[in-house]
Order: sequence, then structure tokens, then C-alpha cells
Amino acid sequence: MNLFVRACVFAIALPVVSACTVLSTETPIGISSGVSTDARLLGGWKLVSADTGDTGKNYVFVEPREMGGLHATIISWEPLYILDPKEHYRSTFEIVTGRINAYRFINARPLLEKDQPASELTLPKGYFPIRYSFQPNGSIQFFGEIEGTIIAAIENGEVRGTTNDGNIRLMAESQSLDAYFAEAAPSVFSTLLWTLEPLD
Repeated sequence: MNLFVRACVFAIALPVVSACTVLSTETPIGISSGVSTDARLLGGWKLVSADTGDTGKNYVFVEPREMGGLHATIISWEPLYILDPKEHYRSTFEIVTGRINAYRFINARPLLEKDQPASELTLPKGYFPIRYSFQPNGSIQFFGEIEGTIIAAIENGEVRGTTNDGNIRLMAESQSLDAYFAEAAPSVFSTLLWTLEPLD
């Protein structure tokens, strides 16, 4: 799987711990008022883990897509993810950015995983959402979901979705999805996962 899945959302592209809960959506979060691409994400970034503070050798490169939206390529030389230090690990994603009030979202759809088409892999279909926030120093913080919060919301009928074998799937249409996250975004997506630092 990928870093969006590994970070228990959808952070960006490295293999995943199998016990991690995966949140996916049928429609991107934050587009009920229209799609607006956040061009500030363009460029090269270094991934810094919130758990360890270690920058490692993980990088994200974001560029515009010909069909609209953004395209992200994640490259890693981390020994944890590859056996041969001369090799690298690469995954690519379609990125749809969304916004609800002051909250910004990345909705990532896997395209390639280890250079294999994502359609050939056992990934949930749809988009992996992450809330992100720009910082005064130019970095970007990625926030993942609190598993219990979103499961409780599904069980209470606050948002339409299903849970199955560690997979959480939100199936609400765009307006209902955004109405729910207009209030719930900071409580659902509250776990700091990664910081993206701009490359010098």
C-alpha cells in the first residue's frame, strides 16, 4: 500500500502497516462549492515524520495534471521500505484539493504503486483524504483521522459510510459530506502525521 494508507488516511506513499485503519471516500471532501486547485502545493517537499522527527529520505514532488488538478510523485530511499540501497520506492497519485471554511483537504487517488497500476492492487477504490495546514515557516502539516470519531459518526447516522476489516468508507454525496466536515473536520482529522518542508 502507500503512505496515505500507512498514515491511516491517505498521508503520501510508502508501504503500510497492515493493522492501520484506512479511510476512503467515494467523492473528494471539500468540493461541493466547486473544485479549486491549491497551487501552493506545487514543488518539491521533504517528508518529516511527526512520530520521530526524522526527515529520512522521503520526498514528494507535486506538479499540475494536464486534465486539471495535481499529480504527486513520492520517492523514498528509506531502508525500511526497500531491500537494495541502490533502489528507490516510487508511487504516484492524482490529487484533488478541497476546502470547507478554513479547513483544507488533500484527496489522493492512487495511480501507480511501485510502478504498478493501482487498479491491479488491493487498495480501496476512491480517494484517501487528509487535512492539511500551511505554517508561517512555509511548511505544510498533514493531519490524519481519529478512527473512533469517524466510526461513531457513521454508527450515529451523522455521515453515511461503512466499516469493514479496518477499512472505513464514506459514501455520502458531496454536499452532505462537506456539511458534516464543516463542524467535524478538526476533531476527526486531528492527528499530526507528517510535515512537508520545502526543498532548498
